[in-house]
Amino acid sequence: MTPSNETIRPKFPRPSWPTRQIRHIGPLVLLMGWLGTGCHDDSTSDSTTADEPDADAGDEEANEGQDAFQDSDIEPATLDELAASYCSGMAATHCHYAVSCGCTTIPGFPSDCLGRYEMNCRRWIERFRDAVEQGAIVVHLAAVESCVKRYEQLGAHCALPAADYFVDDCPIFVPRDGFGPRAGIDASCEQAVCEQGLRCGSEYRCVTPGQHNDACATSADCDPLLICVSGRCTDADTLVAGNDCMSPDACEPGLSCLASAKSVCRETAIGEPCMGDGTCSGESVCATSSDGSQSECTLAAGEAQECLDGVHCATGLACAGGICAPKPQQGQPCALGLLGPHVCADGLSCVEGACETAPGEGQACGYGEVQCATGLGCAFEGADSLCRPKRGEGSACENDDMCLDELHCEFSIGQCEADLADGQACVNGNECSEGSACLPDEYLEFRCAPIPKNGESCMLDECADKLACRRVAEHGACAPEYCTAFLF
Repeated sequence: MTPSNETIRPKFPRPSWPTRQIRHIGPLVLLMGWLGTGCHDDSTSDSTTADEPDADAGDEEANEGQDAFQDSDIEPATLDELAASYCSGMAATHCHYAVSCGCTTIPGFPSDCLGRYEMNCRRWIERFRDAVEQGAIVVHLAAVESCVKRYEQLGAHCALPAADYFVDDCPIFVPRDGFGPRAGIDASCEQAVCEQGLRCGSEYRCVTPGQHNDACATSADCDPLLICVSGRCTDADTLVAGNDCMSPDACEPGLSCLASAKSVCRETAIGEPCMGDGTCSGESVCATSSDGSQSECTLAAGEAQECLDGVHCATGLACAGGICAPKPQQGQPCALGLLGPHVCADGLSCVEGACETAPGEGQACGYGEVQCATGLGCAFEGADSLCRPKRGEGSACENDDMCLDELHCEFSIGQCEADLADGQACVNGNECSEGSACLPDEYLEFRCAPIPKNGESCMLDECADKLACRRVAEHGACAPEYCTAFLF
């Protein structure tokens, strides 16, 4: 992301929580911690010491306030049920109030608000799957109604949930033994949740929340409906938002510059870093920089020039004897390429070190871009690789070249199968039709999709030939922290 985007710290919900705020989200952190320790020790012992308290008395004291689940009538639900109910309701609520909170000018609003918020929410919920399946926590589906109700109250003031939200207002995850004792006034809240009515302040101690115009160090010192601006608790919904920005210091106190950066396929210029061949535009190639520190796009060597990196030459040329020359014709020695000395003029195959017509049926496969004559594929037969007629759907195969066009070798069953249509789930990466590839969707599930072209969004290095996936900064806008909850 751009430096201006680094100020974005979505608080809720996110797949992972920002380190600098970790001590101000006590309930969630404690909940994850309890799950890691197995909640409690079921083991027993016949021996005690004089320093140990009586077991029964200790249990009674320790379990005070911890039997929320055991003594309740919570009807356990599944994570999928929770995600469907909770994420959609919270997304709708957040995006509704985002309009009046000044989020309308930030990148991606309103078109991406619902989708991004719900996607992040579902990823966050998925983190609890193991704990739910092991019985360490129970999913409290009935609590969703109170979650949304409280979020509506917060949204009306452009405020985000406080640290105790997942205990007092939204207990959708209830530990097997309850939430444990609460910390009182001035007690440490680094590893505990404050009593109702208190907040975990900026010094990580339970404090009475500051009211309007009270002194504060951070928003954690203020009432949940207020934020800390210039050292005073202030209404978030009174801040002026909407000014254009591209840096954090361009906004008034209490506002963040929410500038976005997205990944798109684009052409690369000479001198730009590159990830490998095929990512540099025009007549440039990806070669090691002059100081050897990185790979960068470099103008390809022309005819009679030394081969860049020992192999790179301009279009129509190949590296022969360390010099770029026209690709060898029939009968001439094969030239050096990225995969070895197998380069020949178009339509020819490298056979035993020389460029020849493509091998026919039953002949040994050649090397280079052309291995066999038209209609034939290179089949593995024991230790040999021989050119054989391409096979139809349902036929046995060991590689894609053995199958007819619009078919691929399904490795899991070893037979030729029809290429998958766009939108279908893929695994191996060879299942998609021409012009498409196996790419992650917005939920990071791999599906066949068209290979991105110039200017289109990308996630990995999946762009069309001669394009690279690059982060591109977009415009930004000053907005309250409430607006960050749906951003990436």
